[in-house]
Amino acid sequence: MPIAAYATEIKVFILSLRLCWHTNGLRCLLTQLVFLSCSYGAGCDGGDVIDVLRYMAKYGLPDKYGKHATKCPAAGYCTNCMPINDVDTCWAVKEPIRYFLDSYGTVEAPGEEAMMKEILARGPVTCSMATPTEFDYGYHNGVFKDTANSTDVDHDVEVVGWGETEDGQKYWEVRNSWGTFWGNMGFFKLERGVNSLQIEAGDCWWAVPTWQDEQDVRAGVKVGTMWGIMTKEEAEKVKPEPGTKPHEDPDAMWEAVAATKGAQSASLRVNALADF
Repeated sequence: MPIAAYATEIKVFILSLRLCWHTNGLRCLLTQLVFLSCSYGAGCDGGDVIDVLRYMAKYGLPDKYGKHATKCPAAGYCTNCMPINDVDTCWAVKEPIRYFLDSYGTVEAPGEEAMMKEILARGPVTCSMATPTEFDYGYHNGVFKDTANSTDVDHDVEVVGWGETEDGQKYWEVRNSWGTFWGNMGFFKLERGVNSLQIEAGDCWWAVPTWQDEQDVRAGVKVGTMWGIMTKEEAEKVKPEPGTKPHEDPDAMWEAVAATKGAQSASLRVNALADF
């Protein structure tokens, strides 16, 4: 995976952790592929934390949904696939369950105190940091100390907590995005309180997720279908005729749904992604 894609993964994963935190573990995974396909940023060629936050606040992100997200709008957003007449056929899910952001911003001040306060109040934060060669290739376990005073910030990680060793060494507990084979199952400990690797320099972000679509389904306000979530009334209108498959003509199905909602149909709002 390109390094920029790793960076995107960590930015989206921090929102997944926040969502997990706020829903008490009911929902913990968001997709990175949708953001790479449809985002404000440059996909695998780069991007910043603010790119993910702005995108999710405006358009929302679905959870992990599988394959074939290769373009925008709807087919790059979420797809469903089934064999039809022995042919693997895919169609856009134009109304998946999505998760949005109510608010987001930077941690109020540089330094460990502000970071600890935010993590304690609302969960993990995303922070930028330097990644010198001795960290990339030399870290295996224990608390990393930046003896070279590195300042070349080029990476984002999620700070999930903090602690002290038995001999009193303060550290951050941090999740990296380089796989579980790196470091300590993908995590590392970093010296805390001295701005090691520039992680306390002030470029840390928080976000507050919302999950109204999921709440609507759990409450019975909307129901799941082969084409996405709908109201019960909409779902009744798209039931297939006896002996036919419900996904044989998905475009016609969506025309029927759109007709029930009118020109301002919320179910077609994902078409706004075509602007990118």
